[in-house]
Amino acid sequence: MALTVYQQPQVLTPAYNDQIFTAISNNTAVSDFKYIVTIQVNGGVIYTYNILQRPDGWLVFNAMEQTKNFISHYFNPLLASPYNEIATGKSAVVQLKIKEYYSGAIQSTTTINYNVFDACLKQEDFDNYNYNNFLLTTSPISFLSKSNGLVGSLNEIIIDNKIENDQDVFVHFIKNPARALVKLVLVLYSDNTFTTVIESKFFNIVTPVNTYDTIVANIGTKCFTTNAVNGNVVYFYFLDNNTTSLPINSINVISSNIYTVIDVYTKFTKYVLYYLDRTGNIMFFTFELVSNFVDSIKRNTVNQKRKKLNTSTGAYSNNVWDSESFVISTDVSTKITLNSDWITEAQSTSLNDLFTSPIVYLLSPDGKYRSVQITLKEHKYEKHINTTLFNYVVECDLGITETRQRGL
Repeated sequence: MALTVYQQPQVLTPAYNDQIFTAISNNTAVSDFKYIVTIQVNGGVIYTYNILQRPDGWLVFNAMEQTKNFISHYFNPLLASPYNEIATGKSAVVQLKIKEYYSGAIQSTTTINYNVFDACLKQEDFDNYNYNNFLLTTSPISFLSKSNGLVGSLNEIIIDNKIENDQDVFVHFIKNPARALVKLVLVLYSDNTFTTVIESKFFNIVTPVNTYDTIVANIGTKCFTTNAVNGNVVYFYFLDNNTTSLPINSINVISSNIYTVIDVYTKFTKYVLYYLDRTGNIMFFTFELVSNFVDSIKRNTVNQKRKKLNTSTGAYSNNVWDSESFVISTDVSTKITLNSDWITEAQSTSLNDLFTSPIVYLLSPDGKYRSVQITLKEHKYEKHINTTLFNYVVECDLGITETRQRGL
């Protein structure tokens, strides 16, 4: 009686990538032998699978199809003080058991515990996946695998550097269980000399329920009572202690970075698209040039004879204005076409996540978020070696169909 597991997912793994288990028993020659695999996610229902061994005796099982169904794409633009919370549903706890069954009974059981989170990496990236690179840490990797790079750079999380006052800037992260995570600190400076502090805020970071829960923080300027203006700089820190005053001791800094507040000057109506990227972040991009709304109209009609019987006079006739074709309903669906300003080659590459994202929100000037769908069928990667300046046109379906009164 011996069951050996050779491959299993890492303790934290993307929910939408393969979660392969390989195992073999030395009793596969017994006549009634089979493998039994059970999966339990978040301590809920146990799913059981009876699996006959392959011709070579091995078990190969992929748990992705079961576990990904327990992931939901959390989004809360109403996030307020303390401006961070558990992103419910973006992570899940999995317990998988592999059992060897023969001679009419279960002979041994191997239990594997791991966690999945809301990510879908490209195959090349997944081949080199290391879960430690996806934990909030002091190394150059943080915010769900995005590099925080040099001080002052958030270009992999914030590919659009146009961040206005009172704009939502979401960052998602998973705490490194090996280090305390206590405070989120945001400091508003007058400029990038960092000499004049306008306002500072210290927030307690929520405690994860499960070790690898995903936490979302809004590091936009909404937390400040002072309105940020063009050129102000926001410096934000993640700390491992209860510091409540400036200056920040660098020993206690888990991660830090800055961004500059920029007023977007445009003669057109500005729209911002927020979207889910491959690693589970909610990113954004601003479209500040001309935008157009287009209504697609579908008319559903029925034909009836114009002549009708007048039961008072007995006449069978019609009025000259009577119609033979009647509209029984008019469905109007709306699309919006957005245009970006000039962008960089790096932004062009990063925007592939926007064009392929299954979840996109349109932030309109009235401050409301609306779920939309990108209708583009291809994304052209622009290269500065070919084109020195370029912009993008994006068409979004607002996903709303209005029905007019019938004409019958």
